[in-house]
Amino acid sequence: MKQTIEISGRQCLLYNVGENPKVLLIQTLGEQERDGIDSEVAMISEITGASFVMAAFAIGDWEVELTPWHDPAISKRQAVGEHAGETLRYVTDGVIPYLHQEYGELPIVLGGYSLGGLFSLWAGSESDCFAAIAAMSPSAWIAGWQDYASQHPVKTPCVYLSLGDREEYTRNKAFAQVGNNIRWEHELLKQVLGTDNTTLEWNPGNHFMDAARRTAKGFIWCVKKAVAQQSPLPQSVPSHSTSAIKPTVSRICSSPPATASGSPSTAVVSTENPPPRDSISIKERRS
Repeated sequence: MKQTIEISGRQCLLYNVGENPKVLLIQTLGEQERDGIDSEVAMISEITGASFVMAAFAIGDWEVELTPWHDPAISKRQAVGEHAGETLRYVTDGVIPYLHQEYGELPIVLGGYSLGGLFSLWAGSESDCFAAIAAMSPSAWIAGWQDYASQHPVKTPCVYLSLGDREEYTRNKAFAQVGNNIRWEHELLKQVLGTDNTTLEWNPGNHFMDAARRTAKGFIWCVKKAVAQQSPLPQSVPSHSTSAIKPTVSRICSSPPATASGSPSTAVVSTENPPPRDSISIKERRS
């Protein structure tokens, strides 16, 4: 069932798929994504077979509402980089309480594409509300991303990353950083979360190909993770060994601080060429 509702003053598309949902999905929804979201939700349902609720909340100004800090390569407008914290608090203080009230204390997956993917990835380090993050073709080329991620460990247990295999091949020097940054991020996440709890999927094509399908693939991975985390322990597991198993049935959600705005004060923006693609390493850069 699909309906248009208002949550805390903002329009949302709400999809209720199946009976007794197992997981709650939240997605950033730009105007350019509206045509594809029905097929995206159908693909998630068909492949996972899971019951879920999707709340896709409307984004009026893509750059202003989703960019965690200012980067002139994204926009020279002063407001860009100042309002992502407000958007995150809308999610944690508006959308999540509504969904939990209507459907129960189910695990939350936050996801988005492009700047929506960057916002989701950033939100996973700013808030502990989420069981999984789905960051599809995220704009991780934003200046200072590696510095931020090094200083702000992820707070969610599972993270999906994806990128088009032609996205980094561009004449735009800022955009061209995305391949190295996403590889770097994946290596960092593997160290923090373990190899089973994060993945980096490469899709054919550039940034503008098959956005709805790519978005669905990310949520599919996260739904499977979230549902598996809710599964009861098998009978054969000895009681003394359960301490090593950490299912996430429901996360205690605390709102991000009012000052959450992203970029660390010691961030260094490098204008040099990125390192070779086979030499990505995880280490803190000098501040």
